Amino acid sequence: MLEATARRLQQAATALRSGDHDRLEDAWLAGGSARERIVRSRWSDPEWAPFTVPATWAALLALGAQGVGLRNLRAGQDGTVMGSRTTARR
Repeated sequence: MLEATARRLQQAATALRSGDHDRLEDAWLAGGSARERIVRSRWSDPEWAPFTVPATWAALLALGAQGVGLRNLRAGQDGTVMGSRTTARR
C-alpha cells in the first residue's frame, strides 16, 4: 500500500511540474482515497483468525518477523501451538 502511494505521489509531482492540471486533479483525488485507506488500516482494530503452527520458537518468531500479532496461545495436539493471529488488510 505504501509503495503504491509513493508511486502516485511521484506521478502527481510530475503532473504538477508539467502543468497537466487534469492529471494533477486525478492524482489529488486518488491520493485522498489512498490516505483514507492508510488511516483506516492504521487506526482500526486488527482482524483476528485462528491459527496452528508447529510448537517451535522458529515458527513463532517467523510470524513475528512478518509483523503478525498473536494472542491466546495454547498447546495444541501433536506438538502444535494454537491461538489467534492478525490477518492482512486490503
